[in-house]
Amino acid sequence: MSILNAIKQNGFAELKTSISDDVVKAMDGFERFLNYDFAERKKWTFDTARMVNSQIGYVPREGGINPMTRQPYDFKDVFHFDRSLLARAKERGLNVAEWKDWFEALENLYKKGEDICSKAAEELDTLHPGLKIMERIKHIEGNDILRLLHYHMKKGETGVLGRGHTDEWLFTVNFGENIPGLRVGEQGNMQFIARDKNTAILYPGKKAESLTNGDLKALYHEVVDPQLKEDFKDRFAVTFFFDANVPAGRMM
Repeated sequence: MSILNAIKQNGFAELKTSISDDVVKAMDGFERFLNYDFAERKKWTFDTARMVNSQIGYVPREGGINPMTRQPYDFKDVFHFDRSLLARAKERGLNVAEWKDWFEALENLYKKGEDICSKAAEELDTLHPGLKIMERIKHIEGNDILRLLHYHMKKGETGVLGRGHTDEWLFTVNFGENIPGLRVGEQGNMQFIARDKNTAILYPGKKAESLTNGDLKALYHEVVDPQLKEDFKDRFAVTFFFDANVPAGRMM
């Protein structure tokens, strides 16, 4: 079954790929990074003129309310990786060598995310030739991001850690989580995705839905604590967001 047919049938595609070692290294490295005090972590924060994200590296959540989730911004730790990060870290004089294994794993996952999403984009171009997404990928650097998440908030009675939403991007790849928590579907009818450690989950975002006039539906999803613990402090997840510098709205 093709990637897009799987998405049309299930809302998402399950893709077998050898990623488990890099996912574990990504999460372990992030956990070690978070052991440093806030001042040290913030040295790894870099502003960027990206269309979608304003920062790469460590993204502090210093108060305020996220309008999408309606939760305080400090309910999770976030780290954004792209190919410009290491060069900027070296320019700032940061100890890149200390994090060599971690960054190698992040680079591998970033490349794997690009490969997976490019295959989906090729299929999308076949079905909708006017989009010319692959042509844009070849000529324009996109706003793609590998995101590491650490949820450390005290949950509500429902066990919800991340309120339900659809992503803004073209495609999203969920590479893995140390504790299952990703739930997908429609409001009032959500389900966990059962998968093994070498299965990535690909699903469309709002841009894909807009560009295809609804042929692909942005996947509604949320993050919950399936064990309904009183406190939930150690959930890690690794996700790739594929933008390809494609603007919202259908391109003809």
